[in-house]
Amino acid sequence: MTLEDYNADAICRSVGLNQFVDDTWTGTETAVIRVVYQPSFNPEVVITITKGNSGILLSAVAASIQIWPLERPQPVKFFMDAGNLAEPAFQKFAQLFEPALEKSKESLKHAYLDGMSIEACSLKASRVDKFRAHIRVNAEAGKLATELAKSAWEICTKPEVKNALSVVAAYAGLKLPKLEVCDLPAKPRLEIVVLGASHDNQVLLSAIEKLANGGDSSRK
Repeated sequence: MTLEDYNADAICRSVGLNQFVDDTWTGTETAVIRVVYQPSFNPEVVITITKGNSGILLSAVAASIQIWPLERPQPVKFFMDAGNLAEPAFQKFAQLFEPALEKSKESLKHAYLDGMSIEACSLKASRVDKFRAHIRVNAEAGKLATELAKSAWEICTKPEVKNALSVVAAYAGLKLPKLEVCDLPAKPRLEIVVLGASHDNQVLLSAIEKLANGGDSSRK
């Protein structure tokens, strides 16, 4: 994938989100902050905080594989989790966003082969601000990325999401615990053909169904 193709829009679409700056946000009373994490050697993560009339919602989406090495942008398997934040949280992240945005205007454009870059956007009162930064160059962007990943890790419960957040947080120097992920194998599906008279077939099928349900024929 080329650097032109690898951007926040492509990453968001690959993990089931509409686009980086969602057009459904504009013109509403909702305030939004979204950060797309682009670690050099691990799958991407997108964290979105939405402030609406019903409260503050944080959602985290983690790609199951890294999107950057793919030949072209495409949908990938992803893990998603969400939870509610306390009222002061949005203001906290808005205050972290502003200095990161200003610092990004000073930084020269470079392409880094290691570490982590982020792309961040903010919507408030129909005004959209956005920036791209490498956390090694823009320390303010690093603070935003770190605090947001920490809050998401504390709220989310799915191991796959928490572990992805632990990985991107580590790029910013924050160590968060990882959880064990248990992948239980799917139960094998058996094809059964019953031969004989119709009545006998029904009796046998009922017995098989009862056995499959642990002896309880009422379970479906």
